[in-house]
Amino acid sequence: MKHLSWPGRVSFVLLLAVYGVLTYWLIWPYTPIKIHKITIKEPVYIGGDLFYEVSYSKAESYPVIKVTRQIIYVDGAVVVLAPGVGSRLPTGDYRVQVKVKIPKFISDGMCVFQLTAQYKVNPVRSVTVEATSDPFKLLLRESND
Repeated sequence: MKHLSWPGRVSFVLLLAVYGVLTYWLIWPYTPIKIHKITIKEPVYIGGDLFYEVSYSKAESYPVIKVTRQIIYVDGAVVVLAPGVGSRLPTGDYRVQVKVKIPKFISDGMCVFQLTAQYKVNPVRSVTVEATSDPFKLLLRESND
């Protein structure tokens, strides 16, 4: 830096600062939300509503890019449910109850519910958080015809 003029030195310091900020943004371990447990209210019927409770901790508020909800059968088949609207969950420790419609065209069987949320934590990075429920049985509703 001995041979740089003052504009060159300022540029070098600014470049170094930008490099430091970008490095920090890319490697810092962000935790936008910690989902402790997803509890399914049983019984769950095909064509009916699935009620689930999410227990979570959230220290900071980051914008939600997207939320996906899916049912995964034990044989690996996946049913993507209606996408969740970007949620504005309050910071702190809470439990929220949510309802989602189960399609009529799927089969019965053992499965798990998976919730995936993608957060924009800074201008150059997004973080994905996933949580899965305990296994539950998806049932056919008996008709009285």
